[in-house]
Amino acid sequence: MLEGTVSTRIIRLLTAGVRVHGREPRLSTTTDLSHDELTNDLIRLPTSVCDELWMSLPSDAIGSGTARHLLTSLPDEGLGLWTQLFGGGETAVDGLRDACHYFPTIADPRREALELIEDGGMTIVRHATLTEYEPDVQAVLQEFVVSLVLNHLRRATGRWIVPVRAQFAHGAPRSRVDLLDTRNLDFDADVNAVTFLTTDLAAALPDPRPGLGAVLRQYADLAMSTATAAPTWHDRFRNELGKAMRDNDVSLSTVAAMLAIAPRTLQRRLAEHGTTWRAEVDNLRRETTARLLHDSDLTTHSVAARIGYSDARSLRRAAYRWHGYPSN
Repeated sequence: MLEGTVSTRIIRLLTAGVRVHGREPRLSTTTDLSHDELTNDLIRLPTSVCDELWMSLPSDAIGSGTARHLLTSLPDEGLGLWTQLFGGGETAVDGLRDACHYFPTIADPRREALELIEDGGMTIVRHATLTEYEPDVQAVLQEFVVSLVLNHLRRATGRWIVPVRAQFAHGAPRSRVDLLDTRNLDFDADVNAVTFLTTDLAAALPDPRPGLGAVLRQYADLAMSTATAAPTWHDRFRNELGKAMRDNDVSLSTVAAMLAIAPRTLQRRLAEHGTTWRAEVDNLRRETTARLLHDSDLTTHSVAARIGYSDARSLRRAAYRWHGYPSN
């Protein structure tokens, strides 16, 4: 489950970057997650959370140095597996090739992609994006991704690699800038790309470990195939409601306490999700009844008791309402 989602590591990096600018992101999606979930590399968050973070940047902080400034929030371990890929080969080119291929381990493959082009003496990394932010924010995103690649190449090689050229699809800034430590910059280009001398990337890495690249690629394949979307608030509510039903204690106050919110807050949040307490209880009863009648030998009376009805007659009336005919 990768499309429409991003890595929690990207969310944590951008959250820290927004805080550097003195603003506290208010993201309802992340506040419902535990610390363990937010630090789990196999959990993915909706790409819309990324959008919120980019749009949280204060307008007076957006400028030609913003992308570089955001990188100061990069933790020592970088972006986990994706960072390790840069150092997994014998040379920087090997690692860069893997990092481009496995960019979906951190980004939304439906919206972002990195392409490696090896053209004789030049090695080019192109960044394609389908995001459509305000022009200033879009410019920061484009500069940030290219700067992130350069940052990781420098980490892997231990050398201050300087690109030959950089291209950006956004317009030129009003003031003169030194992005990526080069002044050979093209704006209003057809692509976002950064070009290196292949000889700068072909030298052996300082601490090559034979076989590491293959191990990292296997792990990346596994991570992409097993990643899951983070549970939503509604998922959590449904889980707690199910527990309450199993305990035969389905009440608004009980489930609200399980979610550590007030009953009126629970009703309001359900309304925000386009549903009601009564509708949710009714839906769960219907689903549970169908499952128990199909998968167990329980009598109708026992099923009625399991879902909180006083007798089988109440269950039959509910079944008639759900399906147009009574349960057996």
